[in-house]
Amino acid sequence: MRTSFKTALDRVSWPDLVEVWQRAEDLHVFDCGWVNDHYQDFGDDFYGNADVGPRGTFGAFTALAGLSAITSRLRLGVMVSPVGLRNPITLLKGAVTVDHVSNGRLELGLGAGWLEPEHVDYGTDLLRPGKRLDRFEEALTIIRGLLDGDSVTFSGEYFEYTAAELRPLPVQQRLPIVTGGSGEKRSLPLTAKFADHWNFDFEGRDSMPEVFARKNSILSELAVREGRDPTEIERSVQIPLVRGVGKAVELGRRFVDAGANHVIYFLRPPLRPDLLEELASAL
Repeated sequence: MRTSFKTALDRVSWPDLVEVWQRAEDLHVFDCGWVNDHYQDFGDDFYGNADVGPRGTFGAFTALAGLSAITSRLRLGVMVSPVGLRNPITLLKGAVTVDHVSNGRLELGLGAGWLEPEHVDYGTDLLRPGKRLDRFEEALTIIRGLLDGDSVTFSGEYFEYTAAELRPLPVQQRLPIVTGGSGEKRSLPLTAKFADHWNFDFEGRDSMPEVFARKNSILSELAVREGRDPTEIERSVQIPLVRGVGKAVELGRRFVDAGANHVIYFLRPPLRPDLLEELASAL
């Protein structure tokens, strides 16, 4: 069983981010700290308060490199990097560098993407859902091969590589790939094939632990079809701290009862170190 925290990188200041992570380093209930990966903040409408913090967002891998320098125990995760914003080798160069800087503490979350404005504004097509997952599958195929030390030759609709190699390789013998998504036709099969860790994003409904349990069972069946031991795939849920610490911890307990073995509590801006300490005490 693992318990982690996540901090947004948008609408936050660097000193506030550092303070939260430094405090988390000493709170041993937390195994890992996570950040999101976007090129834009979510906008005033998302937060409902334009004064929640400074506009904009920090870069995920650069931020994790900096945060690794002020921590030594916490693992470091990105949840998640959309594959449409960077080609696989560009993404992996950032990830592997963080793994070396942190002495093998990185966990790499990958996703198909969802925030349309950051794709449109920076010249990348988000694509229709089916095509988006096609691109995601191509990226996962390439990334898994490169991380495993293979020379990758690949010709697809979205990516083309000839005898590509990743050097240096990560410090970790198997750098964990984390995927999200609960779609039974594409997302869960891709997780069963490529991922070491599946993350279920809580959407605010009280019935979600029951939904998680059903999807979790399907993932196990798909893993067996891929010839994998289902217990090799970690199962986590991400819970935003928007309804109070007590309710969040109780909800986390329900997800654990439903089969999760990792709960990630998401601190949205404004960041409050005292809230992190309150959460640690409740856990």
